Amino acid sequence: LADAQQDDIQRQEALKFIIHFIGDAHQPLHAGFQGDRGGNSIRGRFFGKETNLHSLWDTVMIERRISQDFHSQPLLYLDYLLDQMKTRYAQNISDWTHCPSTDESRFLACSTSWIVEDAQFNCDIVYRDENNQPMSVSKEFNLGQTYYNTRMV
Repeated sequence: LADAQQDDIQRQEALKFIIHFIGDAHQPLHAGFQGDRGGNSIRGRFFGKETNLHSLWDTVMIERRISQDFHSQPLLYLDYLLDQMKTRYAQNISDWTHCPSTDESRFLACSTSWIVEDAQFNCDIVYRDENNQPMSVSKEFNLGQTYYNTRMV
């Protein structure tokens, strides 16, 4: 992307890859466990509706948030998130934009640090039920308001 010697098409492809990669890296279960297929094999109910853990984090909780709290208008939710970044999370921005490396391999170092952070988030938050008990493939979950309230922004 930074290589001005590449043509516009190559640089566009590089930009598309980076955008997609960063988006995927920030869905916690994309750094989940292979044994449960990134949460796809952990099944249960969320507010009584059948789902799996991956879908719950990929779409179900976000759609619920937009539908219930932002009148089904995603742009209102986006405005809210941007406001939260400027206020509630302002002190975190420097950490979010800091890369642990400044040399040529910094893309690998940055992306690795994001994945390690996601894996820890999975263990501490995502894979824990409302009673802070670990979820697993062998037992269906039953999640509701407490899980939702303690995990959504």
